Amino acid sequence: MTCRPLANFTKKRCRQRVFKSCAAGNRPAASTDRYIRERDTATADLRWLSGPAGRLFGGTTGWVAGLYGLTQHEELERRYTFNEADFDSRFEIDRLAVYAELDRELASRWRLTFGLRAEQHRSEYRDSESVRFKPRDDMQGGRLVLSWDYSDRAMAYASISRGYKAGGFNISGTLDADLREYDPEALWNYEAGLKGLWLDGRLNARTALFTMQRDDVQVETSIVRVRPDGSAEFIDLIGNAAEGANTGIEAEVDFAATEALSFFASLGLLDTEFDDFVNSNGEDLSGRQQAHAPRYQFHAGAEYRIAPGWFLRVESEGKDSFYFSNSERLVPDRDQVRSDAFELWHASVGYETGRWSLKLWARNLADEEYAVRGYYFGNDPRDDYAPRGYTQLGEPRRYGVTFTLTN
Repeated sequence: MTCRPLANFTKKRCRQRVFKSCAAGNRPAASTDRYIRERDTATADLRWLSGPAGRLFGGTTGWVAGLYGLTQHEELERRYTFNEADFDSRFEIDRLAVYAELDRELASRWRLTFGLRAEQHRSEYRDSESVRFKPRDDMQGGRLVLSWDYSDRAMAYASISRGYKAGGFNISGTLDADLREYDPEALWNYEAGLKGLWLDGRLNARTALFTMQRDDVQVETSIVRVRPDGSAEFIDLIGNAAEGANTGIEAEVDFAATEALSFFASLGLLDTEFDDFVNSNGEDLSGRQQAHAPRYQFHAGAEYRIAPGWFLRVESEGKDSFYFSNSERLVPDRDQVRSDAFELWHASVGYETGRWSLKLWARNLADEEYAVRGYYFGNDPRDDYAPRGYTQLGEPRRYGVTFTLTN
């Protein structure tokens, strides 16, 4: 047996300040909003590996066992002009996990991998507005993988795995009690794939087909509360859907056509839906596509080595339309809660050596306008706070020069 303690301790401390200005009604024309945050984090990962002499069952099975821990403490102070008093909060996380995995050689070129993981997740939150949370989650996961090296440069595999995501809470003080906390999410993933090198190593390809069953799906949603003065308060929150299903295929290809010219491409196709989910607004989203889950997305391009050290690269990426959130279903104009499909073009040219490189690049060459996030609520007093769509746009056309120096 080989004992390899991989104890990694990290400690991070940061201070963040954000300043904003506004003008509203009879209020002063300027205000200050400051966020002062300090965070301390420590992690440790202790592993035991079998080593050549510690393999089991006649040397056919390697193993690994480990213990993982994380503790994090964060303090936040907000100083805002229009708040009567400063806001402060404390947030703490403690995670402890144990895991083990066996890797057994079967018949020639066949391998079976089996692993388990158990984790306890504790967190605590308290702030100056008397909001308090102290949840604890005990979660389990694992995987079973059967792989086959059908040649020296290619392999196929099939796997079953179970993942999890810890629960949590929403800290808005105006939320109803039943919307404050949300449960852990569990995921069963069934996958089969193929990857390897062909054409004397000039073609590198990978493809995978998967289907997922998600239980207690954690979804971002929102509600709108109307204040006594008629204005609206928009609240982002996370809740649980009953179930969800994701099915899709992913493929990646890198092809060296010649010594100077190479192509690359990736494609993802995805079908998603909710099962038995009523959102925080009381709308039934069962059978609807999940948010931020486009039915396709792609990335493709080519690189040409003009001369030794010189290169020219052109690439394109795109996505199908998708829902911005899981909050709205029955709205007058569905286009207000969905993005449009888009395609972007990028290019770069440069020179590189073993120690340094210089690259001139441009992104979104056509200056395409596209939305990456969106919201639907009432926010404009000029139309009596009637609900309508608001969008956050992606980056416009950008140019730049990057110089990189390595030792």
